[in-house]
Amino acid sequence: MDLVTLARNNPEAFEKKTIDQIVAITDDGKLHDGSECARQVREFLKFQTADRIVSFANYCLKHSSDLNNAALQDIVNEIGRRLEFEIAYGQYFGSRQPDGYDGLWSSGPAQLVVVCKISDDYKIDIDRLMHNFEDGAQSSQTGMKFSGLIVVGQQESWDLERQIRGGRFAASVRIVSISALLKLLKIHDKQPKRAAKINSLLQPHDFTRLDHIVGDYCELFEEAGHATAPAAAPAPAGEPAKRGR
Repeated sequence: MDLVTLARNNPEAFEKKTIDQIVAITDDGKLHDGSECARQVREFLKFQTADRIVSFANYCLKHSSDLNNAALQDIVNEIGRRLEFEIAYGQYFGSRQPDGYDGLWSSGPAQLVVVCKISDDYKIDIDRLMHNFEDGAQSSQTGMKFSGLIVVGQQESWDLERQIRGGRFAASVRIVSISALLKLLKIHDKQPKRAAKINSLLQPHDFTRLDHIVGDYCELFEEAGHATAPAAAPAPAGEPAKRGR
């Protein structure tokens, strides 16, 4: 019986298990490209709650290992799927190759090339990576537009930011932390109708003119206010309700 069947039949048995424990009992217990273990773990993640996804991600960040880093790569791609991108999985540790990537997130013609960099153990050749996708888009003539999204863990990203600003793809590559992605996941879980705006947040934008971002923030705050504003207390019998000043 595979992991998904076990977890669906007896979900309580998995409630306190960490992600590495779950991987360990799946097939051969190894996450590698094309493996049955990888297929089952990815399917398992699809029906976990948002809170469980957050818990798994935070555990991987706190307990770094090759297995947990590979699991975190699948978790990041699962977040992208829940944010309503179409997901194509990259190779495990693909971002450690000069032109490697960890996922390809599609939203119509907009394609996000996703790289998970959760430690400072390796460098990313951003120009080489994006150049390959740019060449592919031009040769295919499909109208696809590729952008880069580098997902970082808990480390500082100053070096990456300088590298991006000094490169030829500065306008099309952005950085986001896993914690920020998890916040977007929780917002989407509560307000799925905001998927398109959340999706748009991860795309590169030129904010020389601020109308677009101001509009999004105002809409978000208005919705949050409607959702959390307490109802006015009823006036005591015989007294008129107080009006706001």
